[in-house]
Amino acid sequence: MGVTDSRVDAVCNIKNGRYIVVEEGSNPSSDFFVKPLLTRLSFKFTCYQHSDTPNIADIENTILVFVRYIPSTWRLFVDQYRHRLAGLVIFIDDDLFDGRVLASLSWGYLSKWYRLAYRHQSWLKQQKADLWVSTPYLFDKYRDWCAPGCQLTSIDPVSPYGEDGADSFLSSPIIFYHGSPSHRAEIDWLLPVFEKVLHMHPQVTIELIGDDTLRRRCLKFPQIRVLHPMSWLSYQRMLKESKRLIGLAPLLDTKVNAARAPTKYFDISAAGAVGVYANSHVYRQLVTHKVNGLLVEMDQDAWVEAITSLIDDVQQRRALFIEAGRRQLILPDIV
Repeated sequence: MGVTDSRVDAVCNIKNGRYIVVEEGSNPSSDFFVKPLLTRLSFKFTCYQHSDTPNIADIENTILVFVRYIPSTWRLFVDQYRHRLAGLVIFIDDDLFDGRVLASLSWGYLSKWYRLAYRHQSWLKQQKADLWVSTPYLFDKYRDWCAPGCQLTSIDPVSPYGEDGADSFLSSPIIFYHGSPSHRAEIDWLLPVFEKVLHMHPQVTIELIGDDTLRRRCLKFPQIRVLHPMSWLSYQRMLKESKRLIGLAPLLDTKVNAARAPTKYFDISAAGAVGVYANSHVYRQLVTHKVNGLLVEMDQDAWVEAITSLIDDVQQRRALFIEAGRRQLILPDIV
């Protein structure tokens, strides 16, 4: 049987068995996608880190899942013992296999993605690895990527925060955008938006994550605080311990962003906030405009208007917050 021709139920696609998840420490890719999938299907799984030394006695007859990246030690292990594994899977939640996308990244990201993902494509096909992806966009793009006899499966994200994430729509007036370094262009795009919002509402706080360069750029705005980058576990804890008012999820029209998954929806809900999202296919999967968030075109004045409307309108925030909290608990289809 070759690659699936349509997005059908995951139970038809995903092999039953015991799974080994190989991940680069605790990370959102595993927590939003891979672990919820295996849990939903009631499959037993064990997590290994890149730095762990694999032992065939423990891993024989299991299905090995690489989350995004393939460390060299584990590749050598598969070369030696592929015939004793029940299956092999690579999961991607960015467009890791397109050189045109990689070319748009900073050198640090480019080096890592090439070394741990991009250069392994032919090897993965030779090893007959199944491909799991995070979005319909990636599913359509890589429909013909898998080798004959392998499966392509698209997985929707599930919130890792539990039911107690969104619990206070009357939070302190913090507006946040927690973009990673790969979202530097979005931060640049947002700074003029923040300047106008702060002019109209100087009482609010803007929260970003970034380095000293970004911190220096924001010194002229005492209401903007820049947090140091942190581990995934620390980030989850921070979101749930300190509530916020409005979360932002802009997306510029780039090759990298075309493959994004809408996981910031869950981050924003977990922070006790309501969201302003780019009106993109990425967020239209989960967000209905003025029902559980605001979908706004990537126009800076439109974002100023959307943010200030939420600051001013408590009842609108209340309605959006309640519906967003309800929808994040609905388990999406996995196909």
